[in-house]
Amino acid sequence: MSQNTFQYVLDRSECHYAARSVIRTSPPSDCSATLEEHLECAFPSFRAAFAECLTGEADGYVLELPGWAGESLERLEETTVAVFDWYGARSAPRRPAVSPEDVTDPSHWFRWGEHRAFVLCFAPCFGEDHARYGFGRPETFVMFQHERAFHRRHPQQIPAAVRQAVRRTFDEAGRGYEYDIGAVPTYD
Repeated sequence: MSQNTFQYVLDRSECHYAARSVIRTSPPSDCSATLEEHLECAFPSFRAAFAECLTGEADGYVLELPGWAGESLERLEETTVAVFDWYGARSAPRRPAVSPEDVTDPSHWFRWGEHRAFVLCFAPCFGEDHARYGFGRPETFVMFQHERAFHRRHPQQIPAAVRQAVRRTFDEAGRGYEYDIGAVPTYD
């Protein structure tokens, strides 16, 4: 993926941290490739990005997938479960399979080896009034925000005032931001 594909979404996001985030990216998506082929192709860049998150060189990683991977909320949920399971099977220690309940649980953190990441999905199934709107991009993006990125900015926890400011900015843009959503929101 060219850095600009997801950068387009970051540049338009109401998130206060988006503009300052260093997000590594997968190779470009290919509509004719299977999900497994995308994951195989992206795995080296995924590993490298997570290593950079440990050293502070990166804040996260974005897996770019074709739009079909997020054409509906149900399809996005299936895709996200499959992505988590695929990476989990290649983790040391190996991670157990996840369920649809895991990817919709707002307290769920993706685990891979010694890493934990909060996951956000941006997909064509979300309209412009949704916090996970991809600003018209046809791709589906699975963004892994490494926990170290949060700790670098707020060593204890994100202050309530910051959370309220983020929520207010999203509300003002007509994309109300709910904190009780998981990687795949249960509403569309």
